[in-house]
Amino acid sequence: MKPYLLFKPAKRALGLYVVIPLLLMVIAPVWAFGGPVEDYEKGVKLYNDGDLNAGMAVLKKSAEAGYAPAQAYLGYLLDYAEFDDEAVLMYEAAAEQENPAGECGLGEMYTKGEGVEKDGDMAIYWFTKAAEQGYVQAIQSLLGIYRKGAFGFDPDPNLVTYWTEKLEAIKKTEALQKEKKKAADSKDKKKK
Repeated sequence: MKPYLLFKPAKRALGLYVVIPLLLMVIAPVWAFGGPVEDYEKGVKLYNDGDLNAGMAVLKKSAEAGYAPAQAYLGYLLDYAEFDDEAVLMYEAAAEQENPAGECGLGEMYTKGEGVEKDGDMAIYWFTKAAEQGYVQAIQSLLGIYRKGAFGFDPDPNLVTYWTEKLEAIKKTEALQKEKKKAADSKDKKKK
């Protein structure tokens, strides 16, 4: 047997010892860090568990990746902390993707005149876009506007009726879904 053939398996094994760690270095970050959806969920959990800084950092990462729910949630947190200009930017980014929470948040900013010029027409526009998607908070905001006649508009009983019926239908659907889930959970427990 030729002596150099004895080293071929060792060379091949040595190559694997080099290649596998290199592959793991490339793949491991993908495993260790989730995508925008996972970052959003992790950020919300961290924030709700009281780790505000870490939660905000992870939410920001998800928002910067373009994940609309993270943008809307971060907008809400920034609005609450009175970082109005930054909140508007986050809400706008989410609203551009037709995220109802972002649209509703933008409507709130126009209602209050925070981070943007106070503008009733724009507030109603954004609330309506979110409400048309069934976003309850936006419907409630529209009901408040149409009942009182805010922003120089007269009260509008027809729109109050329209949005009240929409809200009742949504609540009825949610109640039915909860009942179905409760029944399914009960059924699953009996099987175990």
